[in-house]
Amino acid sequence: MAVLLPGLLVVLLSFRRAVWGVGLAGVVLAGWMTAVYVAFLAGAWLSIAIPLAAVMPIAMAFGVARLVIDRRRVQRLSGENRALARFQSPLLVEHILANPQFLEKPLRQDIPVVFLNLSGFTGVAEALGPQWARDLIADFQARVDRDVTAQSGHVVSFMGDGAMIIFGLPAAKSDDGSRALLAIMQLHSSVMAWLASLPPVAKDRLSVRIGGHFGPVVLSRLGAAEHQHVTATGDTVNVTSRLLEIAKQQRASVVVTEDLWNAAAPSIRDAIAVHPPIEVDVRGRTALLRIRTLE
Repeated sequence: MAVLLPGLLVVLLSFRRAVWGVGLAGVVLAGWMTAVYVAFLAGAWLSIAIPLAAVMPIAMAFGVARLVIDRRRVQRLSGENRALARFQSPLLVEHILANPQFLEKPLRQDIPVVFLNLSGFTGVAEALGPQWARDLIADFQARVDRDVTAQSGHVVSFMGDGAMIIFGLPAAKSDDGSRALLAIMQLHSSVMAWLASLPPVAKDRLSVRIGGHFGPVVLSRLGAAEHQHVTATGDTVNVTSRLLEIAKQQRASVVVTEDLWNAAAPSIRDAIAVHPPIEVDVRGRTALLRIRTLE
């Protein structure tokens, strides 16, 4: 028993679930001591001290080592999760960690897509220089990410002075249209206030354009096997990107399609002042598009 018990306890304490291992180790020790007591009642006096003297140092040393290793593993995993959260939407990190196969197979969904960019940034970047331009973009992107995350949206990518945003991840919801419209209005208000606070060299030359659409997309992972990113593709995405051109043509800062407008709840629409719907041409498409512009 002095040989078998330490080995058995080490095996049990090495279980992946430490609680199970400790519980089973306790059951084994209790069973052995019960057997010794029963043997004593039957007239056989077995030694308890020698097996315990062999078990305790080994079990305690292994238990402490397991505790230290597990704590370091938890710290390492927490650090990796924090690092991942800095490169991926916090709304998706937990879901991806729990479901590593998320979007390995493309998924078709009807969701809102939003594009926005800063008009005039190229000239401002030339005037400010690379360091100030970088700081300007960092401030802009932080505001965009904050407003989008507040409405449970996901910034698919930042493209310099622009961004592509989708709603409906990790799963589509009935209020995606309402949250997308609210995010658009908050982004417009937030970015306009931010632009007003900039020095004249930037404030007088920058403006924001935002386009929003609702329709079918294919959600999937794109990129090499070693480095992938979640994105959406399809006609809905292409149309949304063209809305920034339409916003320029219409001299509007916000353009949303009738599809997105109708996808939002009536209570949300009633609180937003927009121009009546009009039909416009979209570069590259044959069908006309019905849009609304912000007043």
